[in-house]
Order: sequence, then structure tokens, then C-alpha cells
Amino acid sequence: MRRQRERLPRVLVEQAGNRCAFPDCEHDQYLQIAAIRAMSPGGPRYDPEVPTGPGSANFIILCASHHRLIDAEPHRFSVAILQEMRREQLACVQPAGDISHRPGSQEQSGGSAMTTLRDALVAWNERPEDADEDYWHRLFEDVPQVLAAAVPGSAMQLGSKCYVGGKSITNRHGSIVDFLLASRATQNVILTEIKRPSSPLVGPPYRGVFMPSNELSGSVVQVLGYRDALQKDFYSLAANSGSVRFEAFDPRALLVIGDLESKPLSADQRRSFDLFRNGLKDVIVITFDELFNNIADLLAMTRDHGD
Repeated sequence: MRRQRERLPRVLVEQAGNRCAFPDCEHDQYLQIAAIRAMSPGGPRYDPEVPTGPGSANFIILCASHHRLIDAEPHRFSVAILQEMRREQLACVQPAGDISHRPGSQEQSGGSAMTTLRDALVAWNERPEDADEDYWHRLFEDVPQVLAAAVPGSAMQLGSKCYVGGKSITNRHGSIVDFLLASRATQNVILTEIKRPSSPLVGPPYRGVFMPSNELSGSVVQVLGYRDALQKDFYSLAANSGSVRFEAFDPRALLVIGDLESKPLSADQRRSFDLFRNGLKDVIVITFDELFNNIADLLAMTRDHGD
């Protein structure tokens, strides 16, 4: 699988406008990538309870002098202060046509720095070989716009690891969906389940076609089970959701699974896969590469429009 190891530093420096993020510093030579939260125990601002995520939101571009300063005095330069430096720098240099920095287009997750669609695309290109579901869950949690781009219309993320009902009278066997999206216009929910890019999509041949893989078919049934639980327990869930408003009238589900680029299918396998997912009534199935190609196209269009 192709890797672009040098792309992350280059993109970070370009996003920073090729200058230091420290206020009033004009240095544009010998810039360095500094961690807002240290990646290892003992480092400045290290917090084992707050994962940094796989994107670039944990990094800030500084000159060598200010890099040494923030790491030598972490009591003065807290996570919140460095995140604000990064946000102001990106806001100053972001092209006007890039939707990832327009007001209202970003959300914060658990107090972490706001990240961008471009960050998510870099994370996809730089993904480790053994990236598991937790890796992708953190990325989609950090950059809610990615999953929103996978569904028609305008959607927002209500939350992650959401309880959607299904517990028995013994308080067991509850259903926890990875993400809950909602239409901005109608508040109708979209249940979202995340698997891995390495998940197989097709299984053995069957009378001239290929069966869906066990993981694909099982994931479809899994998210349909969540949908069923949500509809049955909707009124009790809505009553206990505080200020979070949502609806569940014939809701759809979204499943992100597999990678057609790194694990290409034969023409017959691709036909069978498309027949299977296109025949699903209530579940949208999209592969990771399709999702991130959509993001790349969106960024390219907004950049061209801004130019």
C-alpha cells in the first residue's frame, strides 16, 4: 500500500502559512513541528486520559526559539493556550474557499483542538498498517464533518458511542452505536457504524456471483438491529436526552467498511458488492477510500472556487 511519509510535515507547514504561530513572531525559517500534548509520558503537557488522535490537530508550527520556550515552561503555555495559537494561525492563512475553516463548520470534541477535513485526509494518507476501529473512531470524532460528507444533505454529529436502546429488564444487552448523526433540517437520526479498511467485502462465489463477506453482512444486520432498538425505545430515549433533540422516523443507517483501493476486487466481485449494497433499503454502505476520495474532491472544488 502506498505511503506518503513526507506529506504530513509539508502540509502542516503550508497550513501554517510558512511562519511561526507564536503571537507577533514573523520567523519563516527553520520552522519546527511542536506537539501541543506530548506523545510520551514525561513530556510537556502529556495527558494519558486525552488521546491526541491520528490527525494533525495536536501539532503546531513554531520557530526553534519558541518551540524551546513552550516546552521549557509548560505551566505558562497550557494546552488551551497553544490550541488557541494554532486556531488563530489557521484562521489567518486559510483560503476563503475552504469550508473546513468557515464559521460554524467545525465542532470541538472533548476539549481537543478543532481539526479540519484536510487533517483527516492527511491522516488517511498516513494511516498505520495496523490501524484498528478505535483509530478511526477517534479520527471521526475529532473531525465530525467527515462522516457528514458521506450522507446526502446536511448532517451534524449528535455524539459517539451512543446508547440506542435494547436493554432487557435485567439491564443487559443494550445497543451502543458508534456514531449518531442527525439531519440539520429535520433532526432525523442516521445511525453510523465504523469497521476497518482491512475488512473483507466479499466472500466465496455462489452460482455466478459472490456472497457478501461475513463481516459485511454481519455489520449490516448489526446496524439494522441498532435501528430497530432505537425505534422501539425512541420515546424513553428522547425523554432522557436533555437538550439534545432528535427524531427517528424511518431512520437510515450508515456503514463505513473496507477499502477498494488497497484491496481491489475483480470485476465480478465488484459487481456482486455493488448489487448487494445497492439493494439495501435502509443502510448506506461506503468504503473508506470512497469516503476520503469524496473529501479530496470536496477540498479540491472549494479550493478552486476560492481561487
